[in-house]
Amino acid sequence: MNNFQLTKLLRNQVRRYRIAATELLLNELPKEHRSRAIVILRTNAEFQVFDDITGTVCVCQRCKRIPSSTAVARCVAAQAFCRASQSNRTLLTKNEVTRFFPTLFRHGLPAGYYVDTSTKTPRLGLLRVDIHLSPVSRIWQRSLDIIEKHRQQSEFRKLILADQFEITWLVVTESKANAIRHLVGKQLRELPVDAQSVPSLLNQLTPL
Repeated sequence: MNNFQLTKLLRNQVRRYRIAATELLLNELPKEHRSRAIVILRTNAEFQVFDDITGTVCVCQRCKRIPSSTAVARCVAAQAFCRASQSNRTLLTKNEVTRFFPTLFRHGLPAGYYVDTSTKTPRLGLLRVDIHLSPVSRIWQRSLDIIEKHRQQSEFRKLILADQFEITWLVVTESKANAIRHLVGKQLRELPVDAQSVPSLLNQLTPL
């Protein structure tokens, strides 16, 4: 992979995540390309490398101001969720929507949506990050509202009925994730809601 190809790959991934932890970004590359990738990120005018409030080295597209701590927390948590070991998830770009879910292509769809290709049939997910540390009851009500909103649209309704749609909440602790899963399990009908803990969120949202 030459420098032009490597820069293009880094550009595409930074655009996908908006803000990325450089360590996770570099881990996606073969080891022999990582040192050159670091140099590109730090010297190419397209990229802006900075430390977040926890000291995590992050990168985004060049901008006038460093992104807010909540924006960093949201984006890096999403990146960690997608890049978790054994994960086949990726945040969707507009071009990928047409490839995986052509009937859903519309303005604004990719924001917050991901695709899980771990099964034969791709599964569409909507990712939500608990950056406001909301009560579990509020997260649950928000989930019901999101499901109802999607059910009102025929394309999404078909995916829900085919078990090809889910909502995933990223929260700060495993106990909170378990509480959300417990609420889901108590329902008389199956609802496509899950929760995952991202420990780094706690430090980003409530730094020492």
